[in-house]
Amino acid sequence: MWLALSGLFRARWTKEIHGEWKRNLLKNRTDLTIEQLDRTSELMDQAIPDACVYDYENLVSGLSLPIWMTAMFWQQRFVAMLA
Repeated sequence: MWLALSGLFRARWTKEIHGEWKRNLLKNRTDLTIEQLDRTSELMDQAIPDACVYDYENLVSGLSLPIWMTAMFWQQRFVAMLA
């Protein structure tokens, strides 16, 4: 977030990426609640309004990756598309 707010990095994420980091954080940090993490993702979206990408699904289905990347990125194809 600091790099994105400083202009050194152009942040991009989707609602699916938000869901993934929240799910993983809740597994490892039992002291946190989903409400806290929802608030964090809302603040992220407010701080960098153009970071959350919408209507990208048709790009993901048309994404063509080299065979060696296919297995690696199949589960993370929306991340690869944003890159």
